[in-house]
Amino acid sequence: MSELPTRFVVLLTAAAHRLGKPLVAQLAAAGADLAITSLALLASRVAIAERNGARAIALRMNANDPLSVRLALGTVTAELGPPDLLVHVAPHELVVTARGVDACTDAVATAMQGRRGSIVYLLQPEDRFPEAAAREWAERGVALVGVAVSDRDTPDAIAAAVLSAFHAQRGSSCP
Repeated sequence: MSELPTRFVVLLTAAAHRLGKPLVAQLAAAGADLAITSLALLASRVAIAERNGARAIALRMNANDPLSVRLALGTVTAELGPPDLLVHVAPHELVVTARGVDACTDAVATAMQGRRGSIVYLLQPEDRFPEAAAREWAERGVALVGVAVSDRDTPDAIAAAVLSAFHAQRGSSCP
């Protein structure tokens, strides 16, 4: 089994959400370079990532707009490399298309094919996980994973669950 790369690239949507700040810190500390997205630019999140040793960029992106996603994905790939992990912090804000997933998941999963990437949805009780799409993408080597979160969960526990899902897809134990 090959060793996991020391650094990996994470695209984090809805980073303005209350979980965005702690997730940035935890993912950066775990070796992630981060593309931090929101409808508002979040320079403070970039500073947190950089303090934790990561390269980071903030991008204004609408995860429901295919053009916005395509442009952001191009910037992420050019500046940090192709994403290895996509984390949807607020999946209840995503609009599901006829393909069974949102525009961001569709674009990033397509880019991840053959690289064993992971897409993690942080699910509140009202959120729905795209199970049929998850089965289809699994056949192409991309894991779509739902991680149930509640207000009782600590950011550390949530970050650990995200990293566990990512490392499981890569075939390694968590650091």
